[in-house]
Amino acid sequence: MLALFLVAAMRYATKLYVVQEILVVLFVVATSTATILVLAVAFILLQEGIRRTALWSKIGLTRLANLSAQEPAHLRNQNLGSADLPRFGETKP
Repeated sequence: MLALFLVAAMRYATKLYVVQEILVVLFVVATSTATILVLAVAFILLQEGIRRTALWSKIGLTRLANLSAQEPAHLRNQNLGSADLPRFGETKP
């Protein structure tokens, strides 16, 4: 009788261990799937903002490069009184 009880207990313990393993695997799969879904949704929602940020930073760098390539304002103001510059509305012959 005791042997029969031990055999039944061993089968129950083995089944319980298998059920625990299955639950752990399901939990790991569910958490990884949820993480991937959250990251995918975040990427889709933030994609436009990232694209705009890259675009505006590129435009800002282009403007900055154009400003640094121009003649400084204090040097441009020295040439305003020069006689060789045409006046507004006039053309050089």
